[in-house]
Amino acid sequence: MNKRGIGFGFQTSQSERKQLVGNLAYDRYLNKHLIVRDDSVQRENVWADIPGKQESFLSHCCTGDTDDTVIHIVDIKRTIDHLSKKNLSKKNVKYLKRLKDFYSKGFRYLHIDGGNRTDTLQGWYENRIPLQYQEHSVYSMRGQKWIHLDLVETKDIKKGLKPKYTRDTLISLGGDYELLAHCIDDSQFSFKIYSDMDEDQRKKKFIVLNANEDLNREEMRNCSLTDWCTYVRNLGKQWKGLFLADKLIEPKNAKRFKFNGTLSALGNSYANMDSKKLTVDSFSPTILDEDYEEGTIANSKVTESMKEFNTQFNRFTVFVDKYIKGETNLKNNYEWNQRNIWVDFWYLFVYVEKVLDLKIPKQQYGNLFNTVMTWYVDKSNDKTHDAFGKPYPIQEGKAFTNVYNTTGTSKKSNFSDYMGLFGANTLYKLNHRFKMITDVIVPMLQDKGIIKKSSEYSRVFDYTYRQSLWEDQEGKCALTRDQNGDQVEMSLEEALDPSLTELDHIIPFEVWLSEGREGSPTVYENCQLIFTSTNRSKGKKMVDSITV
Repeated sequence: MNKRGIGFGFQTSQSERKQLVGNLAYDRYLNKHLIVRDDSVQRENVWADIPGKQESFLSHCCTGDTDDTVIHIVDIKRTIDHLSKKNLSKKNVKYLKRLKDFYSKGFRYLHIDGGNRTDTLQGWYENRIPLQYQEHSVYSMRGQKWIHLDLVETKDIKKGLKPKYTRDTLISLGGDYELLAHCIDDSQFSFKIYSDMDEDQRKKKFIVLNANEDLNREEMRNCSLTDWCTYVRNLGKQWKGLFLADKLIEPKNAKRFKFNGTLSALGNSYANMDSKKLTVDSFSPTILDEDYEEGTIANSKVTESMKEFNTQFNRFTVFVDKYIKGETNLKNNYEWNQRNIWVDFWYLFVYVEKVLDLKIPKQQYGNLFNTVMTWYVDKSNDKTHDAFGKPYPIQEGKAFTNVYNTTGTSKKSNFSDYMGLFGANTLYKLNHRFKMITDVIVPMLQDKGIIKKSSEYSRVFDYTYRQSLWEDQEGKCALTRDQNGDQVEMSLEEALDPSLTELDHIIPFEVWLSEGREGSPTVYENCQLIFTSTNRSKGKKMVDSITV
């Protein structure tokens, strides 16, 4: 073995070690992507967002002073074998299933800690991450001499006329540059492997190893395989790009699972909203922590609401992506740049569609957005009345007492306090904004016909549809099949007799409205003529056929 080693030393709980030269370690493990970053315990890749962090780590590796660089991973196969012999808790059953899923995809090791380092090393060997621009004074084992090289970012490099100091570039330059590149090959890195950890032990090990990393609340919550945590984690992957592109969140609030914290707050607000007053501080870190603790009432509540929340959130993303567009639409069209305005639209959607059981048709999204934003802008420009039209008891031009001041106490202020309600999502501020929604905005939208009750859409099809449908269906029931799979014949007399046949919604009435489809569900195109007995068997389900 090389004296400096290479050292990707793999140590198990039985002190087993394998030592490999750097490029061979890359070929066998990193290049084949045998080690997977498990986002249920790993932090997101934060080094890539810190200028110079990865380059600095590589330059440090050139010195050979990497003995303290220990990367902690799980041996997936051995852990599967170990856990399969145990009487497992619910969370460890999920963990075992997750390990088997990773193994079936070709992964053999699972990160606990050190993902940023291995990502950086992989980037080095794939010529994506160069050395840092600095003076390098290192001892080359291969050249048996000291190397002194000052890597400078020249004008040609800045202009892209010359490549950065990646591994292949240094090797192609030859001489001391090539020796400098090989210094990383000759440095030692230790991979410590665990083969008998359950889910709780893995979580605790991650927290201990990152004791000096100042983990945020979202990263701490993320160390879990509960249904709610897994759902929020996957939802974050699905929608973070859109919310960033639409400037609904700032880049700094999207990193390190912070976006997941926002999603958790929206999920909490959906699960707990059932009145005209907010009683749960859905953006409180303490309350969100409880949602992630399996076995708690809070966790049960958000978990039970996941399916409905997902439907509501998907509808909401269609609205925000088309109409809000973050800073662009608000600033260009309304000269409004309050970052939490879209949170109010979320509360509006949930209050209207969940609490009041009203519907916001998709064709009304544009009217809803423009109506609400015009109201907000008018009120923000009115310095003589509060948000509900009550005049301030002061003389024009003098300071007034703002009923929406940020502390809840009486104080002299200017109108910026009203705008300040959108600066944070505390329970106090949200309740004032929520009161505007329930007492002013919703009635206004109802008066304009933008939102309607389900009862305002008729459930009864026009009787005259019967003969036309019978002809379109070629004298057969739309759903009923005989034992051979053929459509059952229907006579014209049966088609015209409401006691024998019924006009049925192809897409069920409730499904149509819940999906926010345009127009009424009770139209000819959504109607089918079927036997009454078949309709009783079908119920409110959407089916292709029923065999009799």
